[in-house]
Order: sequence, then structure tokens, then C-alpha cells
Amino acid sequence: MTIEKSTSRFYTSWTEQEHAVHFDGLRYVPFWLLQRRLEGFNEVRLLREALTTDRPITVLEIGCATGELFRYVRRRHPGVAYIGADISQPAIARAREKFGAGARFLVTDPDLGGLDGTKAEVVFSRDVVHHQTNPWSFLERLYRLAGEALIVRLRTRDRGPTETDPEKSCQFHAGHWIPYIVMSCDELIETVRAFRPAPARVRLLKDLVVLGGVQGRYLPKACYDALTGTAESALLLVKTAGEGPQTTVEVEVRPDGERSPGWSRLKWACRLGSMAVRGVVGRGYRGRTRW
Repeated sequence: MTIEKSTSRFYTSWTEQEHAVHFDGLRYVPFWLLQRRLEGFNEVRLLREALTTDRPITVLEIGCATGELFRYVRRRHPGVAYIGADISQPAIARAREKFGAGARFLVTDPDLGGLDGTKAEVVFSRDVVHHQTNPWSFLERLYRLAGEALIVRLRTRDRGPTETDPEKSCQFHAGHWIPYIVMSCDELIETVRAFRPAPARVRLLKDLVVLGGVQGRYLPKACYDALTGTAESALLLVKTAGEGPQTTVEVEVRPDGERSPGWSRLKWACRLGSMAVRGVVGRGYRGRTRW
């Protein structure tokens, strides 16, 4: 997968200090509250299941931002090795500053160049796939990196095709427009079943929520309608060792996340505090992403 020059402009947001500040506010959230918040999400529930083992295991997080998942893994799964990778140099710099030699953080590029030699049983990627100009090939690239299982959080729709044009399906973040691709569930399942080696198990957990009309998103009109069945979805792909049995597919509607007003107020107070400490003034934060 190679990022074309004509689409590379969509990745400018991640080079901004503002992007790093946006996520680094979570450093001020007490661990018990961070744990409660994270473990409410379907993809973290899937990750916890994957890490329930006595054998050595490594997690590679793609899109680690400022490394708050490492803080969680270190406390909840101390026997698990963690590697974080992100295209944002400012975010990786903050992660290294916070955690020092306690974790391995890598700067990569949008096509994940240089990660082929990175060994990890589990690849975890949260809210990254739907910001790609070609989410299908990016998802396959993540799958190839995973030794045993891939867990991702992405955006899906029950009705209608995937709109892959980032000019028609996008979001305003850190002063720039970025892709926001809502993938058809039928297309998604058909695509991942064709991966090689074929996954032994496909599990899709959908938290149904109308995606259009909030947080600076400019999406196809159908995404503003609840009947379209848009969702923030967690996807688990479990690999086979060679030619295994037929792929099993499980699709479930399972609400997730913490939407209480109290959490929202605390979250944004921490991020504003991070901006004040860093001397960064937020701009365009109608385009913020939900954490």
C-alpha cells in the first residue's frame, strides 16, 4: 500500500501539535477512571479476552497517539509486551516523554512502512481505519502484521454502500479535513473473509449511533438517518494456521462507551488543561473526535 501524493494532504492533521495536545489531556485522568472508560468499549473488551493467557504475548498498537493504552496495559496486563506506532511525531514525542524506557514507541508513515519486521501476536488499532484514504487495503495491511489476531475500531453502516471518496465523507480535525469512511457491513465481512490466510473467526460488535451531523463530520446524507444503521464498531479477526475450517462470522449489537455528561466535562477539562500547560490554543474543535 502506497499513499499517493494527491491524498497525502489528508494526513497533515497528524503533524500538528494540536493533534497531540488533543489526546494528551488523558494523562491527567486518574487511572481508575481511565480504566473504567476504556473497559466500557467493545474493542477493549475484545483485547482483554485476547490477553487472558499465561504465555508471553506482544501487542502492537497502530495509532497509539500519546500512549495512554500503554498506561492501561502496563497496569492491567503487566506480563504483556507493548509496542506503540503512530504517524504523528508530536504524539510519539509526548509518549516517549511520559513513559521513557518503559515502552517502545515508533514513528511510522501512513502505509506503515518499516513495521514488517515487528513481531506481535495481537495488532490493535482504534479509530484509525476510517481515517484512511483507502480503508480496505489499510485493514488488510493490519491483518498481515498480526501474528494471531487483529482488533480494530472502525465505523460501519447496515444499509447502503461504502462511500470511499474522502471529499464526500470526511471530518474537520486540528484545522484540516481528514477522511471519515463509513464501511458497509456486508462489504466489510465479504472483504475480510477473502483475506489470506482466511480468518477462522470474524466478530463484529456494533454500537449503533447516528454518525452524521456531529463533531465536524461531513458525511453522505444517509448517515444522518438512524435507519441507515451507522455504528461505532469493534472488529475481531482471528487468524488460522494454514488452511483451517470455514470462517465463522458473528455480528452483534452491543452498546459501548461512556456518554455521561460528567465524563465529557472531565475529559474536556483535562484537554483544556493540557493545552494551557503546552501553550497551545485549540482551533476548529467542533471537529474533535470522541474518545
